[in-house]
Amino acid sequence: MLQLLLEISRRGVRNNTNPESAYSRLFSSEYTLARALEDAGRKEEARAHFLESEKALQKSIDFDRLYYDTHRLKAVLLLERYCDAKGARREAEAAYRKAIALGPDQADPYNALGLLKASSRKEREAESLYRKALENNSKLAAARHNLALLVSGRPKRLEEALELWRRNAAEAPELLASRLSLAEALARAGRTEEARREYEAALRLSPDSVSARLALAELHSREGDHQAALAEVSMALRARPGNPVVLERLGDARAALGRKTEAVRAWQEALQTTSDPKARKRLRQKLR
Repeated sequence: MLQLLLEISRRGVRNNTNPESAYSRLFSSEYTLARALEDAGRKEEARAHFLESEKALQKSIDFDRLYYDTHRLKAVLLLERYCDAKGARREAEAAYRKAIALGPDQADPYNALGLLKASSRKEREAESLYRKALENNSKLAAARHNLALLVSGRPKRLEEALELWRRNAAEAPELLASRLSLAEALARAGRTEEARREYEAALRLSPDSVSARLALAELHSREGDHQAALAEVSMALRARPGNPVVLERLGDARAALGRKTEAVRAWQEALQTTSDPKARKRLRQKLR
């Protein structure tokens, strides 16, 4: 299906009298296919389509340099594909600022540039950009979430962060990350029952959320209810079969119940599937 859409988009480039629109659609098709190939583990094919998506996007910009969103997308591509390359962040920031100059009343570019600044630990600039995004669009849940993440690390501003996440939970429940972040912050603050309620609410919205399942399992473990913890981890494994993180936690839950042989099997399977050096070292220690 994606290949068919790609061919239609390529045909549009050849025939369309509106080249900016045609190249924009081609970019979208190439990029979507590239992500699908990457998720399927077909890295080389994915890379080829990512490169084609960049070419299409640049063509779109060449035909219409005054459309803010093409510059925002260019920055996204630079960060996703070349985040470790020299100059990529600088080029991405320039693209975001171009998007802001062309669309000063838009919210997304401010939010995106805020994320870039936050990742560089320029928190004051990031907060200013998030607030500008919300000034332009008070309903932009992503900016509210990012602002909450930024201020939640400061003890005196925890309640401010919690309120931002609660507002997202009420107004944008589809943004599961906000509810999970709310629950995590409550758990860190020792407000266990409130955290539990938020994790359970997240699972009502997304029963296959591995993050929520594992977090609930952790709460149960802290309270000594290892059977309940095992039940949550088992449900997480059904949602993500073979996931090494979940397998390790499954081993931990079994070990806490004294089921050492079963725990070892889970840890061994996790060791065979994980590529994370830290996880491999940790699992080897557990298997000694």
